[in-house]
Amino acid sequence: MTWNDIGRRIAVTAASAAVLALALALAAGAAPEATKNLIVNGNAELGEGVDDVNGVAADIPGWTRRGSFTVVKYSAPGGFPDAAVQARVKGGNNFFAGGPANPGSAVSQDVDVSAQSRLIDRGKLKATLSGYIGGYASQNDSLIVTATFRSRGGAKLGSSIRIGPVTALARQSSTSMLLEKVTVPVPKKTRSIRIVLAANRNDGSYNDGYADNLSLRLGG
Repeated sequence: MTWNDIGRRIAVTAASAAVLALALALAAGAAPEATKNLIVNGNAELGEGVDDVNGVAADIPGWTRRGSFTVVKYSAPGGFPDAAVQARVKGGNNFFAGGPANPGSAVSQDVDVSAQSRLIDRGKLKATLSGYIGGYASQNDSLIVTATFRSRGGAKLGSSIRIGPVTALARQSSTSMLLEKVTVPVPKKTRSIRIVLAANRNDGSYNDGYADNLSLRLGG
């Protein structure tokens, strides 16, 4: 037997041990690594964004809309976030915005997490909500993203979590978005998580609460 043969046998044995350890962990109900992003269209890339201050997107796939909440193209005329912001937040073509001529607007969606019910009810999972939140120049229009844990029957469980708002002071009075992130344990009996993006206008006529690259992930 050569040293190469011995090396191969050691590698196979180590790999087998790792697979066995993973299988035993899963059988014991161990929490997995963070899942993929559970928010549908969290990056505002599904559907067509508008490119002017009066436009409202015809549809925002994955979301139920209230008011004139919309999706805008980066570098659209009117002082919207430009290519530099787009690059810094790793944005695609579009971002979320509160929309024209309204004091308050929102979109929402319900995320089904029932497939993870076994780990949830054992207290094995945490939820991480993250995304880029911001606004326009020195104005304090705001956007808040809220995640509410809900039972199979729709009852609220525990406390909602949120990211935002990002104030003009935090943005140093620039038109930009900053990364916000929060992680909490998922309450037992959770079967869905309601995500709400709520934008509120404080200054001017346009509701300049902005957001992009929103994510909800479950993990250990």
